[in-house]
Amino acid sequence: IVCAFGMFLLLRMQLTFSLFTAMFLGSWIIEGSLILGFRAVFEKYIVGSLSDSSHVSILLFVISIYVFMEMVNKSGGTNEAVRYLSPYTTKARIAQLAVLGMGIFTFFDPYASILIVGKVFVSVMS
Repeated sequence: IVCAFGMFLLLRMQLTFSLFTAMFLGSWIIEGSLILGFRAVFEKYIVGSLSDSSHVSILLFVISIYVFMEMVNKSGGTNEAVRYLSPYTTKARIAQLAVLGMGIFTFFDPYASILIVGKVFVSVMS
């Protein structure tokens, strides 16, 4: 994970690609061979995690929350939230406290809280 975030921050790579590269490098080190490491990424980690029902249910839940937030965004809900919160979040510290409060308010699941608060406050924080 440190390798993935290092590549993400230093090389400005996409986070998904950085995580895949870190997973590949880790399996290359564990397996001891480049080809075996690449094969292990798909067989053990990707296919293995998709065959587990709990992993698939979490993945479907996250996708459904993401689709819901995209529908709210397309209908203008996030823009209205930004318009409502912008006068109150004039300073960075106040905006951070608003993010914290919204995160606590919407915390019924860690995945949902991150997706909802991130989608709403990405415009407020910038």
